[in-house]
Formats: sequence, structure tokens, C-alpha cells
Amino acid sequence: YEEAIKDFDESIRLDPNNATTYNNRGFAKNELKRYEEAIKDYDESIRLEPNNAAAYYNRGIIKNELKHYEEAIKDYDKSISLDPNDTIAYNNRGSAKNELKCYEEALKDLDKSISLNSNNATAYNNRGLTKSNLKRYEEAIKDLDEAIRLEPNNTTAYNNRGLAKNYLKRYEEAIKDFDKSISLEPNNATAYNNRGTAKNALKLYEEGLKDLDKSISLDPNNAAAYHNRGTAKNDLEHYEEAIKDLDKSISLDPNNATAYNNRGFAKNELKRYEEANKDYNEAVRLEPNNALYLQNKFVTEQLIRDRARDEENQKFRDNLEEQYEKRKQELEEQYRTIGRLKITDGFLKNVNEFKAAKDRFLKWTLGVALTIFILIIIVVFFDIDSVKNLKLYERYLLLSPILFVEFILYSGYVRNRNLETFYKHNLTVGNSLFEIRSEFFKGSDGNISDNELGEYRKFGLIQYEKLYEQPRLLSKHSLLAKYNDKELNYRSSQGNDSNQPKEESKK
Repeated sequence: YEEAIKDFDESIRLDPNNATTYNNRGFAKNELKRYEEAIKDYDESIRLEPNNAAAYYNRGIIKNELKHYEEAIKDYDKSISLDPNDTIAYNNRGSAKNELKCYEEALKDLDKSISLNSNNATAYNNRGLTKSNLKRYEEAIKDLDEAIRLEPNNTTAYNNRGLAKNYLKRYEEAIKDFDKSISLEPNNATAYNNRGTAKNALKLYEEGLKDLDKSISLDPNNAAAYHNRGTAKNDLEHYEEAIKDLDKSISLDPNNATAYNNRGFAKNELKRYEEANKDYNEAVRLEPNNALYLQNKFVTEQLIRDRARDEENQKFRDNLEEQYEKRKQELEEQYRTIGRLKITDGFLKNVNEFKAAKDRFLKWTLGVALTIFILIIIVVFFDIDSVKNLKLYERYLLLSPILFVEFILYSGYVRNRNLETFYKHNLTVGNSLFEIRSEFFKGSDGNISDNELGEYRKFGLIQYEKLYEQPRLLSKHSLLAKYNDKELNYRSSQGNDSNQPKEESKK
């Protein structure tokens, strides 16, 4: 091409108004990837010959290569208007529309390309790609089957068919297609990335990571490969390594919401909640309606609040442990004293006073609460015969769900806390009440059934468990969004001659 360019230079020097020579020199420069120089030659060819379909077509190819898809489509529009039966121009315009996610419009162009040339393997490949993007995977596979029938060594068609099968979770079949693509093109970074992804889906992580390593070695700027390798490391709980890969993926593709979400997941697992929340916020900014990202953001914010509350109350917890041990010793001494006592009329009077005052429970002092505690200890641990002497309403009082729940919640009300450690000193009371047997409450003036007793226990247990489990609820809900469409690389081609722009010679 360098020598050809020298000849075109000389030809232009001798005939500076020859549009075809500018077009052909642009073609040579395009092959050398000197795109900006090539565009200037195509511009000049079009200026000299405004109806030069080949120059518009070739300029469109370069703009497509530079990812200037809207401009490329305009050039293809003009080329098609000048040459309405150019099957390759329809194919290439469809490919550009596909890149812009205008899939339905792309499909129309590819249908037209195939109607003009039913043996165009590239158009079948690209139509299969477009149908995959529309999630019409079975139809896509049929088009890709036809592309492979027409061109058995079409590495791109094998890759794209593998991707369609991957989305249908036919991972073993997908891997066979990627194998074939790689055998035809051993340095195909995209196929290694996609095969690694399929292997990871089968939990063949060691093999999958090898493929992703290979993909990255062949294409160090492949954001998808870094993302997928980071995701696999998340699955393996190698969170620090996962973060490094996801950092790289995001640096190469800063608009990939899934990568932010998955990096947030890794940081969340490492309890780096503030950093995780920043990633979730960015994922939500990029995809505001993604329920998973919103959920992860909410959960992490809750974890941040929980940790702040934990730190705030750490001293209180430590002090509580100390108070509990001290109180336990005091109560053990009181148990021994109480054990030598018998229930008297005066004590029963206290029970009646307690019944009248229970609705004012929250206003009681700790001393009154201790009196209640002592009453329960007497009933549960000591003088069962004395219990039988109590009147029925007094027995019901001892089983009262209100008393049960309020006693269990006592420290929570006083301290306004909701951490499971704060209920430790109430476990003794709760467990004791669960052990009450129905025969304790049978008497000549009535009895309570086993079923009714069970309902009281059940009521109290439910209320207790709600609070006991609450601090643990949110830690299970940070989920991992593994892959989205952009993380599985399709390869589209631009027509039989798309990588070799039309060369026009003057006759």
C-alpha cells in the first residue's frame, strides 16, 4: 500500500481533478489505518464527483470503524440512494444501526441485504446478531446456522451463535461454538472472553479464569474480560482480586452500571460499606430503574446506619455485660432468700396491686420491675403448691401476654435500643416462662387448657423473635448482578468487502 500511495500521488500530480484516484488512494490509506488522511481523500473525491457512490460507501466504512455511527449511516444513506441494489451497503448500514441499538431498523436493512443476495453469509451473521440483541435467540441461531452453512470457516458466526446459546443457558453447546471460533482464529480475544464466561456459568472457574486471562493477554483493553474475570473472582470470594479487575474494567468502560454494582458487592462483602455505597449510587445513576441496584443501595445504607449504631453503643454493651454479671450474683442471693419464704396474704395483696398497675408498666421504676421479676421466680422455680392456692385470675395474670411481652421488652423501652445483646439478661425470664406447665394452673375453681396455654406461649415467642432477629435481617440481601448484554462480546462484520472498501478503477 505504501508503494501504491506513491503511484496515486504521482497520478494526482499529473491529473489533480480525478475523483477515482482520490478514492483509490483513500482506500490504500484506509488499509494502513491512516483513517483521517483517508477521509480527506474521500472528501475530495466526493467534491470532484458528488454522485460517487463508492466514495460515500468507503467513507462510511471508516466512520463506522471510528465509531462515528450516525455519520457512517448518513454516508451509507447517500451511497444507497445512488446505488439502490448494493447489498453490502444495506448490510453495513444495518450493522451501524445495530451499534446504535436501533435493532428494528437494523433488521429491515439486513432483510433487504439478504433479499438482494441470499448467499451473503455476512448479512445472515449480522441479522442473527440483531435478533440476539432483540432476545429472539432461537431465530438468531437459525440465521447463524445459515451463515455457517454458507461459510463453514466463518469464525464470527461461530462466536455469535455461541453467544445466543449462552443466553439460552445451553452452555455446553455454546462452549463448542467458541472452541470452533478459537480453532479458526487462535488469537480471537472475544471468543476466549465468551468461552470463559460460559465456563464460569457452569462453575468451571479454574478453566474460565484461564480463558479470561488469555483474552486479556490478547486484548489488554477489553473491559468486558476484566469485568467477567472480576465477577468470577467474586463467585470464588476472592474479593480483593475481584475489585482490582473491576477497577480496570470501569477505567476502560466508565458507563458500565453492572461493573459498579459488582464492585460494590465485593466491597460490601469486605464490610467496606461506605465505598460499596458509592459504587451502588453510581450504578443507580447510570440505570435509575434497575431494581437490583436500588435494593443493594438501600441495604448498604442500612448496614452503614447499623454499624454507626453499633459503634455508638459499644460502650453500653460492654457496661451491660458487666452489669449483667453483677446483677446475676445479686439475684442468685435473692433467690436463696426467696426460697425460704412462703406466699402470705400481704404478698397476694401485692399481686393484686400489680394487676391494677400493669397498664402503667412503662412508668414503673426498676425497683417495681424487680418485684415483678421476683414474683415470677417464686412461681416458676419454687413453691408450686402455693401457686395452686392462687385465685384463677391471679394465675391468668402470671400468664398474661401483656406481662410477658412487656417484661421481655423492658430494657428495649428503657434504653430505646434494638440490638440482640440487650435482651441477654431477659433470656432467663423468657425461657422460664416457656417451661411453665399447664398443670401449674389447674384448680377447683377452673383451669386453663393446654391449647390456650400454647397460644399464650406462641404469642410471646413471636413478639420476642421479631426483635431478637431484627438486627440480622439485612445482611443477607446484597445480591450480585453477574452479566449484562455488554459483557458478552459479539463480533459483527460489515459485508463481504466491508473490510476492503470498494476500489474503483477508471476505464
